[in-house]
Amino acid sequence: MIIINKDTDIKPLGDRVLVKIKTAEQKTDGGILVPTTAQTKPQGGEVVATGDGKTVGKSKVDISVKIGTQIVYCKYARTELEFNGSKHLILKDDDIVGILESDDAKELKPLNDRVLIKVAEAEEKTTGGLLLTEATKEKPSIGTINV
Repeated sequence: MIIINKDTDIKPLGDRVLVKIKTAEQKTDGGILVPTTAQTKPQGGEVVATGDGKTVGKSKVDISVKIGTQIVYCKYARTELEFNGSKHLILKDDDIVGILESDDAKELKPLNDRVLIKVAEAEEKTTGGLLLTEATKEKPSIGTINV
């Protein structure tokens, strides 16, 4: 992680965007504190700065999102940094998976050639009637495309 001085303005270059990361949930809906080791890393945030785009051949391609847009990004491709007391990421425009119009994941608008798939529910019991625990449930590899 890179820590930047408060007074520094960051302007991403080319097809990069600067995203302020959403904070991880520190409590469950029931009010139980979640230890930092058990908190899931958010994969969403707000675009706070964009580069000028990239050039493909002789054509200029603009960044696909605007400042202030709530986005979901790829889990692994990014550079983390911290400034103004908040965690941020610099990532490529192509690593933005979709745009969130609201906090409801059902309203995620996939970008480029991506689709949103609702994964089928895991089987709760075997054909013989035995109940399966979370550890023994097989993760489904099928789903329905949300349009």
